[in-house]
Amino acid sequence: MKIEIKKAKIKGSLMLAYDYTQHVGDVYNTISTNSDAPMHEDLQGLFLRLIPHFALVCEEGFQKESEQWIEGKVTPEFDDAIVKKFGITGFSIGGSEDNEGVVILGKKHLSNEKVINLVSPFVKFNDGDNYKYCKELQRLIEELQEEVYLYMEGKQAPRPKQLAMDFEDEEKEAFIYKEDEGEI
Repeated sequence: MKIEIKKAKIKGSLMLAYDYTQHVGDVYNTISTNSDAPMHEDLQGLFLRLIPHFALVCEEGFQKESEQWIEGKVTPEFDDAIVKKFGITGFSIGGSEDNEGVVILGKKHLSNEKVINLVSPFVKFNDGDNYKYCKELQRLIEELQEEVYLYMEGKQAPRPKQLAMDFEDEEKEAFIYKEDEGEI
């Protein structure tokens, strides 16, 4: 059995919905699922690394910063303006063999605190003439596919724990009869 991740979309900023193809012999099953398990920080970090590709492919500015980030010359902490301006919400792989590529789903934060949802154009992994970082993008998508698979297999962040709130002592103190003062 072979599993191939085809799509992943961030839900509620921490959870994941994903589609995968399951190959069993010569049978292909496409499965879509939503999970309520929080994403591991490794997966979150890989989605973050899509931001410079998204900005470049959508021609949304930050050309210099995006190129430096992709080339490993700076980290997102160097100039986080690009991280504050864009967010990634998912990816979708399409095509096959020489025509395989990806569409990146994301959002742009506007100065009026509104958000524009954007879908990148389809970027073929072997089309260096139109996007010079297509090989870096392909490697990143392969890492994302692997990390989504690990998420499926249980590599997830711990669930937040609800702490018990103990008001019992405070309530008792509030209703203690104060003889000296003649009040409750």
